[in-house]
Formats: sequence, C-alpha cells, structure tokens
Amino acid sequence: MMGSRVGQATVALTVAALAYALSPVPDVSQQASQNMTSLKVRDPEGLAQQLSELIRCRTVGNASAPGHVSEHAKSHFLGALQVLEESFPAAFRELAVTRIAEFSLVLKYQGSDPGLKPFALLSHIDVVPADEDEGTSAWSVSPFGGVIKDGFVWGRGAVDLKGNVVAILHAVNQLVEEGLKPRRSFYVALGHDEEVGGLCGAAEVVRWLKEGGVQLKFVLDEGGVIIRDGLPPLTHAPIALVGTAEKDYSVMRIDVASPGGHSSMPPVDGSSVAATLARMLLAVDRTPPCTRIQSPTKEFLHAMAEVAPVRGARALLRLAHHWPLSFVIARLLALSPSTNALVATTVAVTSVQTTGTNNVLPQHGTALLNFRHLPGHTASQGREYLQGLVPNHEAARVNVTVIEDRMTGHVSPAVSPQFDLIARAIRETPWPGSGRVVVAPYLVVGGTDSKHYAPLARNIYRFQPMSIDRRGGDLDRIHGTDERISVRDLEAACTFFLHFVSLASRQ
Repeated sequence: MMGSRVGQATVALTVAALAYALSPVPDVSQQASQNMTSLKVRDPEGLAQQLSELIRCRTVGNASAPGHVSEHAKSHFLGALQVLEESFPAAFRELAVTRIAEFSLVLKYQGSDPGLKPFALLSHIDVVPADEDEGTSAWSVSPFGGVIKDGFVWGRGAVDLKGNVVAILHAVNQLVEEGLKPRRSFYVALGHDEEVGGLCGAAEVVRWLKEGGVQLKFVLDEGGVIIRDGLPPLTHAPIALVGTAEKDYSVMRIDVASPGGHSSMPPVDGSSVAATLARMLLAVDRTPPCTRIQSPTKEFLHAMAEVAPVRGARALLRLAHHWPLSFVIARLLALSPSTNALVATTVAVTSVQTTGTNNVLPQHGTALLNFRHLPGHTASQGREYLQGLVPNHEAARVNVTVIEDRMTGHVSPAVSPQFDLIARAIRETPWPGSGRVVVAPYLVVGGTDSKHYAPLARNIYRFQPMSIDRRGGDLDRIHGTDERISVRDLEAACTFFLHFVSLASRQ
C-alpha cells in the first residue's frame, strides 16, 4: 500500500510540474547562424523542368516481380535513367558511373586524398502507385503528368523522392561544371526499389561497395524534413528534423488451431479460432510491448529544451529521460499516434485469415503483425511478448513465428562532425517562408534505404532538404493525393546540397 501511495504521489507531482510548464514565457533562444551560403543555383527554372520530366516516368516498384520491377515498368525505369543522363551531362561525363541490378545507379566523384573514407548521398527513383483513372482519381492533375503550375511541380514522387534526386544531381552537375576538386571522394547512390524494401536496389549497391572494399565515413539519406510551423507547444520556430536512427522492422505470424466442427454448434468456452485470435489481438491493442524514452528521442527532447517557449519546460525536457519523469512523459506522448511512434515499439495487425465455409467452424487461423521496433528492441523480444499474451491452457494451440526480420539497432551519434556539417548547411540555407531554423536529432519511424548501409558506416543520417507546412496538409500529400513540391523549395534543396557537398568533400 505504501508503495502504491508513493507512486501515486510521484505521478501527481510530475503531472503538476508539466502543467506548470504550460505557463508561457518569451522565447529567449539564441539566434542560429545567419551566414547564408554564397553558392547560388544556376538555372533554377531548369530544375523544375528536370523534375517534371522525371515524374513522367512511371517508376512504380513491384514487390513480387523479379528485381522488384515488373515487365511493363522496365521501360519507365530505363527511361528515368535516360532522363537523368540527359539532364545532367557534366556529372555523367566526368564521374565514374555504375549501373547496379539494371536499374540502380551509383556515381563516384573522385577526391584527391585516397586516405580519406568517402561519404555517400542516397536517394531513390521509384515511387508508390497513384490512381490515374479519371473517373475515380481524386487528383486535380495527372499524377504522372509532371505538371508545373501555381509555383509547384505536381506529381507522384515530387516529394518522395524524385525532387531529392534532381536536387542532388543538379548540385553535383553544377559543381562539376564549376571545377570542384574535392579532397574527399563521395558517392551518389540511387536505388530503384526503396518503396518495396530496397533488397534488389540499395542492398545490391551495398554488396557491390563491400566487394570493392569500400567503407564510408558517413551516409546522408532521406528521413527528416523542415517543419515550417514548428512543433507546438514545444516550439513555434521552424524545426529541421535530422534522423539519427530509424525503427527496425519485423513481421510475426500467429497461427491458431482448433478442432473445428459444425457452425450450428459453436464452442461455448471461447476455444474457437476466431475467439482465440480476437483475444490475442485485443491484448496487443491494449498492452504495447515496449514504451520508453531513449536515444534518439532523448536527444530530440534535449534539443527542444533549448527553444521551448513555456515556463519550466526547458528543465523538464532536459530531465525527460530520468525516471520517474521519463515514465510519465513517455505515457503522455503515447496518447497520440504520431508521438507514440517515437517512444514505443508499435504493433499493427495487417492481416487476419481463417479457413472454413459458412457452415463449418475453421480449424486454422492466422494473423500477421507488423512490428516497428525501438532501437535495441529485437524481433525475438517481440516474439516473446506475443507468446506472453497466450494463457497456458491455450499454448498448445497457438504458435508465434518470426517471418521477416530487418533489424540493425543502429543509432548514429548526434554529437559528431558529420551531424554538425548537416546542421550548418541547414542553418546557412535560405528556406522559403522560414527564418531561424532549429536543428534536432530524431527517430525516423518509417524505413529508408539507409538501413542497408549499416555494415558500411557508423554515421548514418536522414534528412531531406525540403520544408513542409503541417497545418497546410503537406504531410498528407506524401504517398497521397496531389503530391507536389514548390519550385522555391526545390531550389532551396539544391542550394543545401551545393553547400553541403562543398563542405563535406573538402574536409
């Protein structure tokens, strides 16, 4: 009883402290560097046209096709590679270009010091499907038309991730034309199947690099973006999220067996396949496997502590990873799906199937569950969690199997020269509609091609140089309807890569 009262008092005091933190005070955060890069994008209008042409190539991956490219899509993937070669002739003429697995591409810009490990810029040319049927599509333009209007380039892949491809290669092409002589070599690696896992694209690029004895100083891939309207109430300032880790991925299958029988006489003890599966899946929904504050969410909250505009919040955020405050804050963050993903290993039921017909009780049923693991939480721990939900008297009828396991547990340091380079390039790039930009490490909750590069690099960072407006619905357009990128954002992304490559290749 005493322990219960102490626990209740601790929670009450912590919640009271959090409530106190909601009292606003002026934002006294230091201004970020105002030094803008002197590098200017040449032919910014051409950038939009290059992206438009690339969008017209319907490079939709197919997880069940050989090489993840269906027969009818091959011409579109090859067409996309041709568009890149024609759009960026200096880069393709002067750099070492290698085609991997037919549709992935690697360009190497040779540096003068062979003793320095190279770095790599990653992107991908494949996209998710989009409804092109004029009768059913909710798009206001053709999703593969590459329409340029109202200051935007519209179409599938404009944001994810063809805009990034064009920004990188336009920057590299310009640097070649301007005679950049890098000290450190670097690669541009473009995968062709990131949207379906990257096993035939990025994974093959990594295998090729390993066979060549290449180890990388660091990797920069997609992941975070700049959120123009901030993350209230933590900050109202534009915030650049730089991923230092991404959640690991596994798939579990639950198999349930039952004697079955005639549907006119169902069991009354809850032993049917459907009832057993229902109990397990409800338990999954009510009891998450793992909720905690750890890296990189800990470092994210520390970064927010420097700019939080409310009284007392800065001290609380600096201590957010210490118990008991960590317990309370983690559970407060777990109340929203978007922030829950930062502090919890999440489980999503993606398929439920049973055998049988309308008058026969099924003898077998399965459920597939997709785990997105916090760094350090393993697939075997996920399996043990599911097995722990099975009562002893049902254990003989229930089996849990790991059927897919993509685990790295890799977290890159938020304190490193490479992270500092990224942050400097972000702060010194003029972003449309943004002033001072706060840079913060964070956990990417989705998957990227960068996970395949863990054997080659300790430092793997995830940042896509574009700004979005949450309240304006920009996030909903990614993989959704009317995907678009502003021409000004595209130019800013290219400016970022001009500056970043110039800095990173000379150190």
